[in-house]
Parts: sequence; structure tokens; C-alpha cells
Amino acid sequence: MISLSCDFYIPTGLKQLLNDNDNLPSFLRTFTFSCEINITKNTLNEENSEKLSLQKPIVTPSPAHKTWHKVSHLIQDGMKLFNEDLQLSVKIGLEFPTNGVEEKEDLTKAILPALNNNNEDREYHDQEKTELYLEKNNKLLNIENRTEDEPELVKETRRILSLNRCDSVELCSQGIGGTYFISNEARERIAVFKPNDEEPGSDGNPKGLIPDPLLPPGGGSIREVAAYLVDQGFAGVPETYFVSGLKHPAFNSVKSGSLQRYIPNTEDSSEISSSRYSVPDVHKIGILDIRLYNMDRNSENLLIQNPKNPKLIPIDHTYVLPHELSFLWFEWLHWKQAKQPFSPELLEYIKSIDIEKDTAILRQLGMDEAPIRTMVISTSLLKIAAIKFGYNLFQIGSIVSQKNINEESQLEKMVKKTEAMINGDKDQFLEVLSQVIEEELKI
Repeated sequence: MISLSCDFYIPTGLKQLLNDNDNLPSFLRTFTFSCEINITKNTLNEENSEKLSLQKPIVTPSPAHKTWHKVSHLIQDGMKLFNEDLQLSVKIGLEFPTNGVEEKEDLTKAILPALNNNNEDREYHDQEKTELYLEKNNKLLNIENRTEDEPELVKETRRILSLNRCDSVELCSQGIGGTYFISNEARERIAVFKPNDEEPGSDGNPKGLIPDPLLPPGGGSIREVAAYLVDQGFAGVPETYFVSGLKHPAFNSVKSGSLQRYIPNTEDSSEISSSRYSVPDVHKIGILDIRLYNMDRNSENLLIQNPKNPKLIPIDHTYVLPHELSFLWFEWLHWKQAKQPFSPELLEYIKSIDIEKDTAILRQLGMDEAPIRTMVISTSLLKIAAIKFGYNLFQIGSIVSQKNINEESQLEKMVKKTEAMINGDKDQFLEVLSQVIEEELKI
């Protein structure tokens, strides 16, 4: 069993600050990031306890997301040294050389514009407005977890778990990873919790080790949250949050992971024909899946509400946003609704999709640039194919998906052609990719 003395939590404001190096004032572009990790093996004799300690200073500019990635892997590697109870502590430090800027007020004014690209916020110069800004952006700037600011679903889950009732946590029998239903005192399920360390492929998976998961374990919780934030209610992804510090007797350690509002499934998908699904529902889920490059959209991760007039709810987004284009499965590709043209309302929605906004959302979650690039590629195809060429969902899905596991998709071929044309110049990638997509679709 592993017990954590603190959660390895990366505050949103700090991540955004680190990722926004180009917009920082010059005297803040260099800083020292340090992380001291202590892993102690509990023994009967404290004098003989084993300890691993590391303090590694890192000076930017180095991609912040890579820094966090290295640190998290270092922690995991340290844990593998032991096979008994562990105690882990993590201390993170961030130091800016102020170079003559002594006043806290001046330092705050210098940092704030880098934390938000909104022009309105950039106009906050005097102290009174700075204080208003700090209050407005408290969640962004605060380095500590603030439970009072948590969504009601998270607060209620923490309250329920604090009661330590055995029947409040139930391991879901379906799926291949650790998934738990959280129930209140009335035995009503309110949330679905997926711990980071119990994902398919993890040693801690209560359902056994999955030798070859679609994606390496460890990032599923963030991808679940990403699906909710990118969707923003369009296709109906239930509200989903990243939570840390969850404790309960059913868990073998303090847990972090994704927490999603529980939505009851009123009908088994195997007992209802896909022909009864509404065209808008299928189109909305298909649009979401293409944007996120969903590798695993099957009937088991679609909930059905109201059997008489079936309403589809998309769940289980552990396998979206891979680091590179790879084999995926869209079950809706074989449904008749996919061949229907998009409605004017959906075309307007597709046209309104803001790739830069989605990119900012994923970066704020701490995602690497590789999965963000995947989103940019698939969303670019969606917008060009649907808006400029009038392609339907089936046609676009056919470009994204592979006919068999050993064959590249048409989209993969487009990306390779683009990479050959730009000769390593990443700044030209999106522009050239758009040109390649248009040329290919014209044929």
C-alpha cells in the first residue's frame, strides 16, 4: 500500500504562467524551478528506513509541460524501488530573480498580464484594480487547493467519503479499469470516480494488469476532464472534474483522478436498435469524437436516456487525444444517421469551433503539445471538410479512421505529406496542413 503525505498537484495559475513564457516581462523569463522528492520505506527500525531524495534545479526556457512530465515519472520510478509501504513527500519551489523590482505591487502588475490574454484585464494598472483582478482570478493564481471553491459535485463527494460508509463506494463491474460509483446516504449514485493509479495498464488496477492498453496509463483522468471542457455541453458529456486527496476504506491509498456526475443508463444498448437514435445526437457525438480523435467510441460508452425516444449521452473518454494519430474506432460510422447531411445549426456550430480556445484549454490542463497537435489536426479536417466541401459525418469519419490496423488513414497520409513539405518548420504546419487537406478533398 502507498500512502501520500501530499498530493502532486500542479496549480492552474502556475501551469499557465510557465506555459506563457513568451508573454512574460523580460525580467521574469528566467526562473528556477526546484522539486525535492522524498520517498521513505516504512520499517520497524526508523534508523534503518530507506530514503531517496532529489533536488533538481531547472532553469527556463524549458517547456514547462516536459518539466512536470519528468518530475512525475521520477516519482513513479522512485516508487518502483520499494515493494512495501511508502511515504512520499513533494516540495515544489519557484523563484524569480526580480532584478531591482522590489515592490510587491510592481511585481504583481508585471505578472498579471502574462496570466491572462484578455485585453480588458491588461488595462488593470492601479492598485485598486489589481486587487479586483486578484479577487476575480483567485482560482487561477492560488497555488493551494481551495476546497471552498470546488464544484458542488466535488464537495458532496468529499462529504460522503468522509463518513467512511462501506456502501458509499462500489467498484463498477464493467470496464477494464478501476471505476467506482459514489452513493449518498439514500443509496443514490451521484458520481463516478476513476483513480489515476487504477487505469487500464496500471499495476494498481483492481481488475488485473492489461498488457496492451490503447494508451499508456496515467493520463486518462485529465483526458476525461478535457472532453468535458472542450464539449461544454454540446454533445452532453457529463460534468467532470479532476480531484485529489480522496480517502475511503475502499481505497488502498489516498486517490486522485477524474470525478464525473453519475448519469443513469435507462436502457441497454444491446436491446435497442441504433436506427432509433436521433440524427442530431449521432452527429453531435461524431463531431466531438473527431475533435478529440476518440480511439474508442463503442456502444458501451454511450448511455441511453428515455427508451421511447432514445437520448444518447457520451461517457468514458479515457482514450481521446493520443500523442499521435493511430488506429481508432467510431461505432457510429456504420449507422445510417452518419450519412445524413449536417443541419444548418450544426454547420454553424462547426464553423464557430475555436481551435485556439481549445488549445488554451488543453494547455491549462497541463497537456503535452503532442495531444494538442492531434486535436488541431482532426478539428482542422472537420471544419474544412464540413464547411468548405459539405462532407457529411460518414465521409469525414472515413478520412480519420483506418480500414484495418495495418493501414494508414487518409488523414495520416495528409499529415505525413504536410511534414515533408514544411521540412521541420513547425510554425508553418497548420497553414500547410489546411492547404493539403483542401487539395486532397478537391480530388
